[in-house]
Amino acid sequence: MNDETVPLGMSPDELRQVAESIKWYHQIDLGQGVVTDGYDTRRRLQELKLPDLHGKSVLDIGAWDGAYSFAAERLGASRVLATDHFA
Repeated sequence: MNDETVPLGMSPDELRQVAESIKWYHQIDLGQGVVTDGYDTRRRLQELKLPDLHGKSVLDIGAWDGAYSFAAERLGASRVLATDHFA
């Protein structure tokens, strides 16, 4: 990470140390019990009461951080396309 390749076989402690050196927006499970310390958007998304999306395709226009794209994936969308433009 930080433009370096993370070697395979990294111990959980080594992986955690590398992950903690990076500012994360999303909480991502990196395996070995290590989850990035990102902003938790789950409560905000639960309040929206989004429908079950199993078997549906989702187009997220203006995806920015991808929170809704990832939520669509968790809600079972079979296909998610996220797009955005930064000026």
